[in-house]
Amino acid sequence: NEMAEIEDLLLDWELPFEGQKKETYYNYHCQKCGYKEEVPAFIVDEMKAMDKLDNLGSPGMPILECPYCPGGMVYKGEKE
Repeated sequence: NEMAEIEDLLLDWELPFEGQKKETYYNYHCQKCGYKEEVPAFIVDEMKAMDKLDNLGSPGMPILECPYCPGGMVYKGEKE
């Protein structure tokens, strides 16, 4: 698939500049359809902060919406 090849090239190109640390990603997968995605840590951290502000305060990692079905995406571990 041509789009997958382009995405792979872009991911390989996103190297940290000198003095920057490498971005951390969290592995998420959908409980309903099985879709998997690596979500940048800064996005997950922002969602956790918003949960605290909204007094939702769910312990652990936030559940994300799946872009392909009405299922919830759950945290499955950290990937650098």
